[in-house]
Amino acid sequence: YGIMHLSFVDLTPVSDRGIPLESAYADDAELLSEDGQSLTKILEIASDILKDWSLFVNESKTVFTRVYLAETDALDDHGNKIRGNEEWRDTVLLGSKLCSERDIASRRNKANVAFYTYKKVWLDSSVQISECRKLKLYEALVTSVLLYNCSSWAVTDTVLASVDVLQRKHLRQIINTYWPTVISNENLYKRCNVTPLTVRIKKARWKMLGHVLRSGDDTPAYLSFRFACIGCSDIKGRLGRLVRHYLTF
Repeated sequence: YGIMHLSFVDLTPVSDRGIPLESAYADDAELLSEDGQSLTKILEIASDILKDWSLFVNESKTVFTRVYLAETDALDDHGNKIRGNEEWRDTVLLGSKLCSERDIASRRNKANVAFYTYKKVWLDSSVQISECRKLKLYEALVTSVLLYNCSSWAVTDTVLASVDVLQRKHLRQIINTYWPTVISNENLYKRCNVTPLTVRIKKARWKMLGHVLRSGDDTPAYLSFRFACIGCSDIKGRLGRLVRHYLTF
């Protein structure tokens, strides 16, 4: 479960299993618990306590989220499989969905909207803008939307490849290359002087790992990393072959 509200703490509380129970960013905070009852109690008293510091909890924006994996044979009331469609996968936290695969799909849609919002810049031949300038605008207006918070993505190579596919589709339209004229992916990247987005995502994830490792021992990020590596050894893992991620230890 998780709650978002205003809070300030000196040290991050940790459960007996090593799970960090609080994290905060600006005026958003998350409280975690292995049961939902304690979170409900906290919400009941948080408003009165935080008023002493002139902080106010917006209960209309406070969200309870249960993070779990449904059984493989679990069905909802309509007979649809729940596994892979749990409600938490669409929960938005700091602009990103908790499920990396759903977040990437959302980012691709938003990047497409951003691209076609400025379609006159890319596609209108009457607009006198050089190809180099168009590519710089694409980086600022579209790529930034597509790669938002990409350092937190943890998905398979197949899912990440869809990001490269969208990038190449946009680049071909910018340089006005359509069938039957063809250009290889390698030559496309060279002409546009860009790298595949999956390469940039890989670097972003390694940079984020470096930030986490250099952070304090009591920070939520470091505690979560420690729990993932050490503290959850008694938790049953996923069945089947190992899924390749960009960060595999």
